[in-house]
Amino acid sequence: MKVGEYLQGKMVFLLLDGVGLILLLCFLLICGVTPAFIAVLYGGIFLFTALYLAVDYLVLKRRLAQLENLLASLPERYLAGEVLPVPAGGVERCYYRVMKSVSASAIDAAETARREKEEYMEYVERWIHELKTPLTACSLILANQGSLCRGQVCQVAGRCAREIRRADNLTEDILYYARLRSADRDIRAVRFSAGRLLEEAVKRQMEILIAAKIRVELTGDFTAYGDEKSMSYMVQQLLVNAAKYCPGCRILLRAEGNRIVVEDDGIGVPSHELERITDRGFTGTNGEKFPNSTGMGLYVVKRLCEKLGIGFTVESEAGRYTRFTFSL
Repeated sequence: MKVGEYLQGKMVFLLLDGVGLILLLCFLLICGVTPAFIAVLYGGIFLFTALYLAVDYLVLKRRLAQLENLLASLPERYLAGEVLPVPAGGVERCYYRVMKSVSASAIDAAETARREKEEYMEYVERWIHELKTPLTACSLILANQGSLCRGQVCQVAGRCAREIRRADNLTEDILYYARLRSADRDIRAVRFSAGRLLEEAVKRQMEILIAAKIRVELTGDFTAYGDEKSMSYMVQQLLVNAAKYCPGCRILLRAEGNRIVVEDDGIGVPSHELERITDRGFTGTNGEKFPNSTGMGLYVVKRLCEKLGIGFTVESEAGRYTRFTFSL
């Protein structure tokens, strides 16, 4: 708190004090008190008043600093009313009771909102798992009957398989988005082969890659330790993006050292948008060409990498290439 702000709060006191001093001066002059005595008296009054204001300001400033430190130590500031020290003054105790009431109300509202959010997210996760069951069953049925179909029927079955794969990808997207709040608790760390992980990711998205005429090359391998399922999802997300935004391109998947690299020779990303492509909801210039773009895919990938302690970088040049690197 600045001195000017403090004096502004004491304005009523200073005005009344000034009026009182003027009335006192008039009374002393009427009584014939000598100017020397009046000067000494007023000098003492001004000194005492200045001393009182200085001490009061320092005490108040110290109390405010303690309150600011208390607020800074709280995880949520609406909890302040629960930990504020009980003041000594009568007016301050009234404010204190108001703060306690407001804080209690805020805590109840925040707890209710948190509980409802948790219940909603749990329901969404259960719903997604239930939805994935018939999708998986349809995929298996189409795969088993694929060798029996002929001609136009086979083409219809292929299109159905692609649409089911897209629907399955969408359920994976919302599932991992819902899990972002607890990704650190859902980690299942295992030892896995990076090369095999890339192969499985390509196989899972084969229908979509073939439909988009994507050429895929895989090289290298190394043994890693981490959440294989999440890592596979993130690679698949990049494959789906490539099929969506740059059909007909070539994708190179490399597993080298402790890095997994996903690189395509597609449309690339403009340099001024490169730092924002992992922002939530950002679609950019390329996304404007596709009405179904949500700008959530790379955001989820970036957040998952942060939760799992995986380095994630993006390099790109418009019209030439885009390179994603995971450092495990």
